[in-house]
Amino acid sequence: TRVINSITIGLMTFLIVISGLYYLHYIAPYSPIGFIVDTFIIFVILILVNGLVISKLRPFRDIKPGEVKVVTIYSSKPGVAAEVLTFSRNSFSKRLVILSSILPPSIMETIKAHEMEHIREHHVLIRSIFYYLTMSLALMSFELILIFFIIELHPHHFSFTINSTFVVKTVLLLISLIIIYLLVVRVTESRADAAAFKAIGAEAHNHIVTLTK
Repeated sequence: TRVINSITIGLMTFLIVISGLYYLHYIAPYSPIGFIVDTFIIFVILILVNGLVISKLRPFRDIKPGEVKVVTIYSSKPGVAAEVLTFSRNSFSKRLVILSSILPPSIMETIKAHEMEHIREHHVLIRSIFYYLTMSLALMSFELILIFFIIELHPHHFSFTINSTFVVKTVLLLISLIIIYLLVVRVTESRADAAAFKAIGAEAHNHIVTLTK
């Protein structure tokens, strides 16, 4: 999923640069409304890629909508929870928990409790949506700043300008979204840790400390 997300974001960056140059040469002034609409379009595209592409690839291809699949593999990473959107009338997501087979059974139970809490409360999906929204704004902010500096360097070539205040406010909004995303990650991890402590007991703390060393 990370590879697909990276490829998608890379392609979107390329398309945004091209569209920015198109704006400069063929379209009237770059407007805040156009910026908002373009950001929303990118966000929708990323959501559609998650639901229509990633959900059809392995290992999600073999998981039914609404199903939670738990698998163990040989890995140095203790465990990970994954969730993708599905446009199914049965359920809106497919969920997967991957655990390392090299972990001792007691530690594996702690990791499983932690990851299953992510699955139960749809933490991964919530984080993905915030991530896509942040990336959509980041990509459009990149285009906005690119156009702003091109116009500033060659003001006589264009019949319009971009307000520097709008650029600054956009960057501040992006920073705010990044902070919110990091807070969401921290809160969801704390809730998953709390669920593991509740299910396993005090030993869960020792297991997590052991894994983080």
